[in-house]
Amino acid sequence: MKKNLLSLALFFTGGISLMFAQAPLLFSEYAEGSSNNKYIEIYNSTADTVDLAGYAYPSVANDPTTPGEHEYWNTFNEGSVIAPGDVYVIAHGDADTTILAEADETHNFLSNGDDGYALAFGVEDSYVVIDWIGNFDADPGSGWAVAGVADATKDHTLVRKFSVTSGNSDWTASAGTSAEDSEWIVLDKDDWTFLGSHSELVLVEGCTDMSANNYNAEATVNDGSCTYDVTGCMDSTAFNYNAEANIDDNSCEYTITGCTDSTATNYNAEAVTEDGSCQYPIVLGDVSPLFFSEYAEGTSNNKYLEIYNPTDSVVSLAGYAYPSVANDPTTPGEHEYWNAFDEGASIAPGNVYVIAHGSADTTILAEADETHNFLSNGDDGYALAFGTESSYVVLDWLGNFDADPGSGWAVAGIEDATKDHTLVRKLSVTQGNSDWTASAGTNEEDSEWIVLEVDDWTNLGSHSLEAPVSGCTNPLALNYNAEATLDDGSCQFDSSIVFGCTDSLAINYNAEATNDDSSCEYEVVVSEVTISEIQGTSDVSPYVDQTIATSGVVTAVAPAGYFLQETSAAWSGVYVYDSENVPELGSMVSLHADVVEYYDMTELKNVSNFMVLDISPVITPLTDLSAPISESLEGCLITLSGVCSIASNDYGEATFANVSLDGQTFIVNDLIYNHEFVESESYQITGVVEYSFNEFKLCPRDASDVSMLVSVDEITAANTKVYVNASVLNIVSQINGIQNFEVFAISGQRVLFGQFDGQLSLPVSTLDDAIYLVKVGNHVQKVVKY
Repeated sequence: MKKNLLSLALFFTGGISLMFAQAPLLFSEYAEGSSNNKYIEIYNSTADTVDLAGYAYPSVANDPTTPGEHEYWNTFNEGSVIAPGDVYVIAHGDADTTILAEADETHNFLSNGDDGYALAFGVEDSYVVIDWIGNFDADPGSGWAVAGVADATKDHTLVRKFSVTSGNSDWTASAGTSAEDSEWIVLDKDDWTFLGSHSELVLVEGCTDMSANNYNAEATVNDGSCTYDVTGCMDSTAFNYNAEANIDDNSCEYTITGCTDSTATNYNAEAVTEDGSCQYPIVLGDVSPLFFSEYAEGTSNNKYLEIYNPTDSVVSLAGYAYPSVANDPTTPGEHEYWNAFDEGASIAPGNVYVIAHGSADTTILAEADETHNFLSNGDDGYALAFGTESSYVVLDWLGNFDADPGSGWAVAGIEDATKDHTLVRKLSVTQGNSDWTASAGTNEEDSEWIVLEVDDWTNLGSHSLEAPVSGCTNPLALNYNAEATLDDGSCQFDSSIVFGCTDSLAINYNAEATNDDSSCEYEVVVSEVTISEIQGTSDVSPYVDQTIATSGVVTAVAPAGYFLQETSAAWSGVYVYDSENVPELGSMVSLHADVVEYYDMTELKNVSNFMVLDISPVITPLTDLSAPISESLEGCLITLSGVCSIASNDYGEATFANVSLDGQTFIVNDLIYNHEFVESESYQITGVVEYSFNEFKLCPRDASDVSMLVSVDEITAANTKVYVNASVLNIVSQINGIQNFEVFAISGQRVLFGQFDGQLSLPVSTLDDAIYLVKVGNHVQKVVKY
């Protein structure tokens, strides 16, 4: 059976015609400033209030797709008007509060200097341009020149001269070539003095820099006349004479200083006096035996590398680096990233140098010498190298560059030891090892490393951990060894002694135990919360770093976990990192887990008490989306429609223009299912929302989540029937697939639009009795509603 209605967005109007005469509105001000301090101001020079329902401010981004045509049709907020002699301000939503205080509406895609905007009157298919800022012809580079100022539409504020009383459909003439023939006055960046009104500007030229000698407090336009105190050598016979100096600072030098050693890379043949600046080529034979002494991959961003200097001299790190690869290396055996140490970094004799994640615990950061926010999640190989990126030797390894190890590398016989553990180098190791396999070893005895529990930073900041002494560490044993630091399981006890938990309140109470061995375990009380409570209503979960109990329906199964959702609403989805349990799609599960923020995405991990429940509510995708994907949809199942603007890349990501959100873009990735999307084709996509690399992304689950929207070229009068019967709009198509439809009043105003799959029956009793035009693809048919 054909679907009756797949998704529908309705817009009803009161029958107001847009075909009234245009008013001489004009762009009166424009700003492209620091950060998101951007706005456009529109002025009403008439004596009447102007309704903006028939106007728009279409735009292009950088290099237009089709020269001369808009890419985005930006309409004003419903009900917007401009009072006589007043202005209407469109500002970026994250602009300065001074700007937002004057804003009438927000638009977060304002120009960075090279995006053309028009002030237009009419409808998207038929309009006239009243005024321009830039144009739709070609990419201007960084920006357009205005009044003879290069790139004036970037990092400047433009104010329209008050002598201009109407817009100009010729941008070249409007911009002009000089301050005299231009319709605009170009001000400095972040000058919003005239925002909020449009009146005659009284300009006073002069020096506006308060730090200048000739600062003019009454000046409103900087004329470049500022003069400053310039200190330097004023003796023209000195080799460091400064012709611009007006204050002599006694710095004159009459002999040239520099590196006088001809073997140095920066040898200066003209230097007379050695200044100690000589630099010499790196000689691989000069390497010091530095090595990795500690490594941690802990909870959240608690990660670090520690490097030890076993010599009796200070070692400059200028010739060293810590190159790395991410997961599966692009070219096995070769680094992907060359990570140099901070300039001037060195290690004192017998000391350590710590590289930590910038968001690590304060205990770690207190010991850090530099930060590096791309440290391993357990599966990224790091080397300690000496030389240059094109010619170097590896001194030591943490992992390697050979292949993806999975979750991590095994060390000392412990699987995935480079993940959720701290590694400490045995004190018996005195230099690095260029063979990672030999360094990691296969057991506690042959490994060069001691594997500690997650978040154990006891030895951070120095390398003095003694090699463990194996033996019996229990003082109650017959063979107790007071010098042993590592229990080897050899303890022998008096047969009359029974060790165990002697607390009857513990869950592992042993009634036969005679000696308590501190093994008692107690029931942990876990808070029962909903997924919506876990997500909260902000970027960070209110339950972060807590253990909770929750339940939800499995909406997607990913390679290393699954998505849960409690209801078909925003703020109700979450990703579970769990490789142990693999639930079925659509099943209802309950579990205990830790709440974490993994690279700013709320996740559940360390799952326990996993259980599949008998009930399984149905979760339907969210389709009524009035804004781009945001934090509220993280982990949720949604459906979007869009035109593919950038086809699938090497990372399995494709970019789409959202057909229901004025062309705003969204990204689809291949976390679960990889579909080769084709540029310029239209799709409807269902999937779960994940957050990675600072972007929200839609993840389809299988082929059924991806549908091609019907091409408008396929829709003709021969295969499409449109009629109204008993106040019901009927569309019957012989083509299966998602199709768009629009309904227009005879005046040209769109009163209704949506989508259907094959067949549509839609009540339209709220529409006035009149003649309407129904558009399906390129096919248009007249109908009468009575």
